[in-house]
Amino acid sequence: MIFRQDADFDSTKFRGFVNFQEVVFNNHTNFEGTRFKETANFTQTVFKKTANFSKANFYAIADFRETSFTSTADMRGAEFKGSFSSAGTV
Repeated sequence: MIFRQDADFDSTKFRGFVNFQEVVFNNHTNFEGTRFKETANFTQTVFKKTANFSKANFYAIADFRETSFTSTADMRGAEFKGSFSSAGTV
């Protein structure tokens, strides 16, 4: 899946498993204040512009393996209450 425009998930509450694996975000992405209650899979996801995860809450697994951030990744104030994986992330 490719998001060609800005993607705004500001303060969204994901109650179940979230799968963004292999998604390409071509523009700015906003997950500020988002709550991920179950596993959040961002494996092999590509963020081509700013990715804002400030104040996001990850209550379970946060999987960012092999994720590509080609611009700014803002994680200020984010909380990871479960496991976090970022092996191979650039």
